[in-house]
Amino acid sequence: MQLKTIISRSDIGKYYKNAQHRLDFKHQNPIEDIYEKIQKNYHIALIFDESGNEIIGAIVCKIDNDFFSKKLCSIIDFYGLDGDSYLTIANLLIDWIMQISQQYLCQKIVFESFTKNKNEQKFFSSKKFILEKFMFVKDL
Repeated sequence: MQLKTIISRSDIGKYYKNAQHRLDFKHQNPIEDIYEKIQKNYHIALIFDESGNEIIGAIVCKIDNDFFSKKLCSIIDFYGLDGDSYLTIANLLIDWIMQISQQYLCQKIVFESFTKNKNEQKFFSSKKFILEKFMFVKDL
């Protein structure tokens, strides 16, 4: 596997149009959902496997303020392959979120997600996220 993280809008458009995807999404057509968010100016990173010409991971976030005017990075969507590649892909995506959060001086990262997936819970816990109600939260 030859992985590449794609973050520029022009590159995302180019890879989006030409690549296949093997992502496990909740949506009917996940790639259309991601493309719609590209148009709305969300921050997006794709993990692209150059050897297979496939999108194998994606994360979408927006920078916002909470009720107390603290700047936060809200993860909107987090997509990746299950199985052996999950940790590699998830680490790349979370590393990118950390960079975006620091760039925009966010005080918190929030991912509103209810998951029964124990591996996903363990992964976010290992990255110092705390499960609060239906959210993974990380103070920065």
